[in-house]
Amino acid sequence: MTASPLPRIPTLRLVAAVGLVLMALPVGGQETAPEEASSQGAVPGAATSEEAPSEETASNKATSEETATEFEQLNATVTEERVALEQRSQTLNATARDLQTALTVLQQNPNASVEAQFEQVRSNTSVELDAEDFATFQQAAQGVRNAQDESQVQQAYQLGTQGVLADQY
Repeated sequence: MTASPLPRIPTLRLVAAVGLVLMALPVGGQETAPEEASSQGAVPGAATSEEAPSEETASNKATSEETATEFEQLNATVTEERVALEQRSQTLNATARDLQTALTVLQQNPNASVEAQFEQVRSNTSVELDAEDFATFQQAAQGVRNAQDESQVQQAYQLGTQGVLADQY
């Protein structure tokens, strides 16, 4: 038994500039057939230079312009938020690398101060690291120094990076 292909679902695309929907509308009190108007080179539903746009057309144009402005504002807001999230992600990733480097120093040098390493990371980041984060880092430093195998080392590094920054994500 072969699976039937999934039905194709149409998608919507938002456009920054919203245009008027063109369709055959009565102009000047007379109904214009779309075929007749297009055969004469006119766009169905569009006012010619001799005809004044109706109040309804002006209202539609104003609504379309308002909608276009609203879409532009929303797009600008989304772009700003995306940039802010990217910057935050870069900051968190850099802080995680700094924490990992500090743990490596602590693993290689048993006389290195856990507090000094943590303070060095804290002073080089805009991420707020508090006493709870220090306690987690201290636990990770102890784990990395006392690890008996590679698995325990990896767990300590994970605690010292992701564990410290868990409340920041």
